Order: sequence, then C-alpha cells, then structure tokens
Amino acid sequence: MDYRCIKCSSLMGFKHEYPPISNFGKVDCPVALFSINPSFNEFKKKGRRPAPFNSWDVNNRCIVFDEKIDSHKKQQDNYFSSGNYYKEWFNPVEGFLNLIKSDLWGELSFGINHEVQNVVHLDIVKCSTTKIWRDLKDPFVKDSYINNCKEFLLPQLFLPNLRVILVNGKTVKDVLYGVLKDHFIFEQEEEYSYTLHLWTRTEEERLTEIMTVNDSKLTQFSVNVGRSVNACKERWKKIKKEGFKAPTVVNTTWALYRYVISSKDSDRKWLVVGTSQRISPDDQGRFRNNHDRAKAAAKIQQWINEFTY
Repeated sequence: MDYRCIKCSSLMGFKHEYPPISNFGKVDCPVALFSINPSFNEFKKKGRRPAPFNSWDVNNRCIVFDEKIDSHKKQQDNYFSSGNYYKEWFNPVEGFLNLIKSDLWGELSFGINHEVQNVVHLDIVKCSTTKIWRDLKDPFVKDSYINNCKEFLLPQLFLPNLRVILVNGKTVKDVLYGVLKDHFIFEQEEEYSYTLHLWTRTEEERLTEIMTVNDSKLTQFSVNVGRSVNACKERWKKIKKEGFKAPTVVNTTWALYRYVISSKDSDRKWLVVGTSQRISPDDQGRFRNNHDRAKAAAKIQQWINEFTY
C-alpha cells in the first residue's frame, strides 16, 4: 500500500489531509466485509470523541514522514481494539455479524463484542472523499477512484487467511464484480429472495408517542424494533415533515446472493456473499428489523458452513 499515492489528486472529493485507509482491524482474518470507501467522519471529531484517524495536515502527501505512516498503520490494525472506532456505523454491523455462526470460526465479529476478531473491514477505494460516494455524480470520477485503487485492492484478496468475502449492498456488489471479473473464474452462483419488513404504521405511531412525550424511552424502543437510534430519529424527522407514510403491512423483495471465485493461477477459492440492502444503517432504517436480520444471517451462515475450499 502506497500511503503517499496521489493518483486521484485531481479528482473531485480528494483531500491530501485524509490518508488512505488500507484496513479496519487486523488483516489476518478469514472473513472480510467490503464497502465502497472510508467515511470522512474517520478524520473528524464527533462530539467529545476524537477522530479514529489523525489527519496528516499537509497539502501534499508526498512529504509525509515515515513515522507518520507507521503510526497510521498501527491505528488501522488496532482500530477496533482501541475502542475509538466509528461506533455509529460499526456497532450495528457488528450486531449483524454476531448472528452468523461459522462452524470453523465461531460467531463473526470485528472484535467489538468478542475478544477474537475474525472479520476485517476493507474498502474498494482506500481514500475518504469530501463527499459521500453517492454524491459523486460524475461516473468518470468514480471509475477513476476505483481503477486507481485496484493495485492495492487485488493483493488484499490474496491475504493468506481470507476465505469469505461479504459484500455490503448493491453498489458494492456491482463495483466489486467489475474488479473481479478480469482476474477470477466465477462459479456456483445462487440468489435467495424474501420479503423485507420495513417501518409499519404501528411502529411510527409508537415512535411519535415517545418523541413527543418521553424521548428517554427511545433507546429501548430502538432495541425493540431492531433499528438504530439514529434511524429512529431520522424516521421521526420524516414523520414530522410528511406525516404517517408507512402501511400496516410492507411487502418488499429483498435478496441475498452468493458465488464462488477461483484464481486463474492456482486452485485457491473464495466464497463471495452479498446483500441487496446495505447491512450498515441508513436513514430509512432498512435492514434494521430483527426479523430480517436474523433471516438474512441464517442464510449467510448456511452458505459459509457449506463452503469448502
């Protein structure tokens, strides 16, 4: 990994002060969860909590000292064990991972709720951008970020212990497929669909009661409905602005998929498992319902335990 890389310096969203993030947590894990690119919140203070990663405070990465790079690498490896990780994003994902129990590795975990870390978080694009990915509207800019990071991404797929790749949402699925198709052989593709339970009218009415009468009960309510506190607050904002929108019963198609990739140069294989909805929280609270999480986790668990490599 070249931490002084400036290939993308002319692209919208690039910031010299945000160093590339190769990995979140130790890389000697059997499972890797892939997303698009690191959040700029990794470099910004959130309330009283300092940012997990230090900004390099330079206007040119080429002049960063080796000591700074070494310190950054340690921050990456100790990201979860330090306790100073981006909790709003990783805690809900950790909760989902803990529902998946591998016959070989036990409950999947970043090492947040368990002492042993067996999942590392990796991004396709290693640099944070000043805008979130979906707000980078120019396809050329996005393609350039992705292509420039391929030389750092592909070696990570050959990490010696890596066996399972979890893909976080449709956008990541499409981008990762584009990266993999020229370098791996695809086989054993399968898709699994079921009904996704979104917000119901009853939940919206209960949320309204809590937010207008006693918001101290919000945390327990979020646990009961299987959604993050932030997702509940965002839903409350929409209710105030738009009124009750959720029907009593919601029928939405939701899909999981899996395929196996094998190296063109060896007999090594990897299981790739993906989700059509992001398993990280979003403002709609999708995939935060306990029923949906458990059903998805059970299918992913089945696929992992059936996989032989």
